[in-house]
Amino acid sequence: MNNPPPARQQLGKSLDIVCFLMACEIERFVAENDKLKYRIKEMDDKLLDRNSYEKQIEDLQARLMQLQYQESVFRQEIEITTTQYSEEIENWKIKYYTTEENYKNANEQLKQTLITGNQQHQREIDELRSQLASQKQINEGELYKLREQLQSKQQAIEYYQVELNQQESDLQLYKQQGNKVVELENKIGMLVCETERLNTLLKQKLEELELSKQRYSTLIQESEKQKSEFRSLQSFVDKKQKDYDQLNQAYVLSSNELIKYKDQDQIIDQMQNKINLLQGEVDRLNQVLREKIKQGEEWRQKYFDSENQCKELKQKVGKMDQLQMQLKDQFDMFQQLTNNMEDQKIKNNQLQQQKYSLEQTNTDLINKIQVLTNEIERLNSILRQKTQELDDWKQKGSYFEEEFKNKNNQYNDSLNKLSCVTQEVDRIQEQLKQKQIEIHSVQITRNQLQKDLINSDSINQTIKNQVEEWKRRYQDLESEYQQSTVKNKKLVEYENTIAMLTQEIERQKMLLQSKLQEFEEQKKQMFAEIQKGKQNLALKTNEVEEWSSKHRKLDQTYFELSQSYKQMEEKWKQSLVRIILHCSEIDRLTQIQCELCDENEQLNKQITHYSNQIKSKDDQLYKQLDKYNQLQKQQDEEKSKRLGLETQLAGLKMYQESCVILEQKISSLNTENLRLNEQLRFRNGEVEDYRTQIQRYETKIQLNSQELERINQQLRKTFAEQDEMRKEKEKWEAQYHLLQRQYDEVKQKLNQLEIYKTKYAESENRCSMLTTEIERLNQVITNKQDEIDQLKKKCFQLEQQIIQLKLYEENIRVLSQEIDRLQGIIDTNENELRQWRLQYADGGAQNRKIQDLLYHFVMQSVEIESLRARVQEKEKEVEEVRKSSLAPYRR
Repeated sequence: MNNPPPARQQLGKSLDIVCFLMACEIERFVAENDKLKYRIKEMDDKLLDRNSYEKQIEDLQARLMQLQYQESVFRQEIEITTTQYSEEIENWKIKYYTTEENYKNANEQLKQTLITGNQQHQREIDELRSQLASQKQINEGELYKLREQLQSKQQAIEYYQVELNQQESDLQLYKQQGNKVVELENKIGMLVCETERLNTLLKQKLEELELSKQRYSTLIQESEKQKSEFRSLQSFVDKKQKDYDQLNQAYVLSSNELIKYKDQDQIIDQMQNKINLLQGEVDRLNQVLREKIKQGEEWRQKYFDSENQCKELKQKVGKMDQLQMQLKDQFDMFQQLTNNMEDQKIKNNQLQQQKYSLEQTNTDLINKIQVLTNEIERLNSILRQKTQELDDWKQKGSYFEEEFKNKNNQYNDSLNKLSCVTQEVDRIQEQLKQKQIEIHSVQITRNQLQKDLINSDSINQTIKNQVEEWKRRYQDLESEYQQSTVKNKKLVEYENTIAMLTQEIERQKMLLQSKLQEFEEQKKQMFAEIQKGKQNLALKTNEVEEWSSKHRKLDQTYFELSQSYKQMEEKWKQSLVRIILHCSEIDRLTQIQCELCDENEQLNKQITHYSNQIKSKDDQLYKQLDKYNQLQKQQDEEKSKRLGLETQLAGLKMYQESCVILEQKISSLNTENLRLNEQLRFRNGEVEDYRTQIQRYETKIQLNSQELERINQQLRKTFAEQDEMRKEKEKWEAQYHLLQRQYDEVKQKLNQLEIYKTKYAESENRCSMLTTEIERLNQVITNKQDEIDQLKKKCFQLEQQIIQLKLYEENIRVLSQEIDRLQGIIDTNENELRQWRLQYADGGAQNRKIQDLLYHFVMQSVEIESLRARVQEKEKEVEEVRKSSLAPYRR
């Protein structure tokens, strides 16, 4: 119950005044009531009855309830989403702060480790550079020594190679001469038999030539007849093809005219009958062509029979000049035919290429059409789905966009901070990776040096194997030389028989005798050189054994170095771990490193001193080796000087043993490992140079063998002339056969050309049809694209209309609020009426007052109903807008 104002409470105390005022107000209410009754009558004429108003009020109330329910649902959803986003944001904040702390701690640790690691790596790099500079000087001296040793070995190998090549060339000459003698004997017997046989054949061939000429003239006449018939058939086929093209044109014209007529069924039946008649004519023409083809095949068989006869005749032809002239004339004719054949082949290839290109274009167009149709269907389905989804999502999106933007802004800020932190971490990680790469490169160089040492061992083994192979070859040459002595006896017997046959063979015999004399002189020289070679081999084997013992010692030292190197690697890894874990021990380790550097410098000085001593001793060794080579030339003084050299070698061995002891002391250092690896690399390069030199010597040997073969070919020319004449005869016959085959192939290809022409005409017609279809489809595609553009425009319009609808919804919401406000006022008025009824239960004045209040109530209800009518009109307008926008989609 609403309490009356204080002024009214004061008036209630004096009843006279109150009654006077009430009477005035009642009169005013009566006057207003009369006016309102007049207006109510006018409104009743325009509006519906009260029952309809009550129903509308109930509908509006129900709708308001629904809207309130929907608002409550949306508010709940919004509250749920806001709570979820707020929780996620808090979680991200917690994660962000934790990650910031972790990254800061990690950055500080990494910075400390980097500082310590960089200092240590720089110190180690400086030490390694100093060691490399000292080792390079040492390695250069040792490389000079090794090169000189390899040169001495190379000279010995070249000497043995020259001796072995000379022996091999001599043995090859013996073998070739023996084979030549056997071939000459066989050829002489064959020539005697062939001369007798040719004399008998010449008499027969002269008789058969006259018969062959007559047959050949008849065959030429028959071939000309066949050509004339073939031309007539070709002209007949061309005429039929023109008729067929005319019929096709008439058919196309008739098909265009059929579209104009309405009774298509009758016309189609007539055209089908015509088509059947045309097909019958086409079949008849095909039968005629088949008969002509059969006749052509019969003529071909006759032609093949005649060609077989010609082949039999030409096989009997000899070396007669008359036949050669005729063959030249025929060859000119066949050349013309071959030229024609090549032209026709080119045309065939062009037609095939055109056909292939047309087929490809047709297939491509068909595939494109299918793809476009599928895409159009897919786009239509997508448009339908999108329109449905737009209606759904636009209702939900408007409520969540603002909150989502706020959340995105917060999220982007957090991401920017995280990106800054991650960039710093990545930068630190890149620095670490660079340091790791430098360490890895150092390890790779170390591994390469180890591999080079292993390769040097394999190269030394290959050299040993080569020496053993040279020994084995020398033994084989000795055995072959013994066999050659036996063959020399047979050569004398063959020479006597060859001298009795022909004068040319006697001339060759004289040449062979002169060569045999030279060979005997060379043989004597070879025996002397072989003896010298044996002596040199004995000396060189001793040297090889000495070098092998040195190499074994080097292998032992390398094994010890590798073990020490592995130990150093393990120690280095342990030191790195200790550096990372215990930063306090860095100072102590640096002091130890300084001491080690001093020791290394002292050891390097000792190494240089010992290396200088070794160089001086090596120079003495090379001087003595030069003297040793000079002493080899003088056989009388070898024995006395050999004893002196052996004593000097014993002294050198003692020096070498002392050098080995020094190398064992030096093996504890890492520098020796690098030195040996570089030496092995240079050895590999020098070995490759030796290989190239060996290949060069092999090429020289091949050139010498080619010269020997050239000399032998000059001897064979006399016998090769007859073989060449026979080969020329066979070539002419083979060319004749090839030309005949080509002529047959030309005929077959002409038939194929005619078939291709018909197919080409059909393909052109199909292409024209396909082009029309393609144009039609392109128009359809353009229309579809225009429709898509229109749909896009309509979608844009729908979006604008949706925005307007949202504005209408907001207006409706405002109106609903006003309706609620008015209903509240009505409730207050009803309560006041009840109070007045209680206060003024007696008297007609109170009834009038009640009537006045009822009149006010009616007026307010009328206003409410007018507002509701406006709401309904707005809803109708909204529905009309929706229907107008969705009408094209429903169609």
